[in-house]
Amino acid sequence: MPLTTESMDDQLPPVFDVFSELPGEIRLMIWSLVMPPRVPEGRTIEVAVYYDHQSTKHSCHMKTGKFCDNYSSCPEYIDGQPFHEVDTVVDGYFALDPDFPLLVLGGRAVEDQLRTMSLVCRESYDLVCKQYPQTMRIHRDKWHAGVDTRTVRYNPDSDVLIIQNIDYARSYCVDQRITEMPADEATNPEPGTAFPRHTAPFAPFRQTLSTFQNVAFRYANPDVLADRLFGGPGQEDPEPNFIPNIEIIRLMTFMASMKNCYLWLDSICWPEVQINGRSKVEDLAIFGEMLFFEQLIVTEGADEILEQYKNRVESARDHRGRSAELWYPSPQDLDHMGCYLPLGWLESTD
Repeated sequence: MPLTTESMDDQLPPVFDVFSELPGEIRLMIWSLVMPPRVPEGRTIEVAVYYDHQSTKHSCHMKTGKFCDNYSSCPEYIDGQPFHEVDTVVDGYFALDPDFPLLVLGGRAVEDQLRTMSLVCRESYDLVCKQYPQTMRIHRDKWHAGVDTRTVRYNPDSDVLIIQNIDYARSYCVDQRITEMPADEATNPEPGTAFPRHTAPFAPFRQTLSTFQNVAFRYANPDVLADRLFGGPGQEDPEPNFIPNIEIIRLMTFMASMKNCYLWLDSICWPEVQINGRSKVEDLAIFGEMLFFEQLIVTEGADEILEQYKNRVESARDHRGRSAELWYPSPQDLDHMGCYLPLGWLESTD
């Protein structure tokens, strides 16, 4: 029997066309029900961080008790003398990490739902903005001219920024910009090595990194890599990049709002880790005596990072500059580190 216009209309779901006539309180309640539920342990945003920094050796505060306020060189420093390493950052950006191809931005239900809600009407958009008041720009790859970006809304109080990899400009110091590179590299710089100074896409990097209260760093211990990585017949051993401790510590000092810091275990090194079913431990000190090798490695790594971070915090506070062009660390005190751990490890704490 052919479908007529009347029979097709009968099969369509009923249309509620008086939604706009409902009281505002009722409409907001309905929009709240449509909003993605809050993740109990915090919604995560996984990124790689690329930044351009300068480190200078300073002996001035040790000798005179005052900072010389010179970031290009310290007049009191002589090679071989004790010094503090002082950091500044000029530019930086967030990008998807090529080592984690499955974490495709926008491919998750929560992100798609938030994006859809923000486009429905003004009321739904305002509700999304209220729950996720800040925005950050994430590049789909290492920066190069024309690289695609997407703006992601986040809540700096509850969301967790997971930094999967850290990379900084190694080939050129802060004062050697693209214009001073060889002609062929200045025209077509290698992705990830160019940092146009203070252009609009990069300016919010400082503000974004400074607002997150919960930060986790991908942790891949090289000793564990050596013990656990192997290749099959005819295959090369995988060589994933791991974040050295010094890069974690340096970046931590620029996180002016950080309250909680975690290690995020790379599943390549730690096959017990279930990335989508993670469990969070706020303080690794709860383990007491270590019963397993994996717990020992992670706890020792966290203790080392924490000790070096505390030393760097003291140094950063002694070497505060006055230049408006450079970004100085504003570190927070941190008395413990946590970790996203495999469920099996948690059982051993009973």
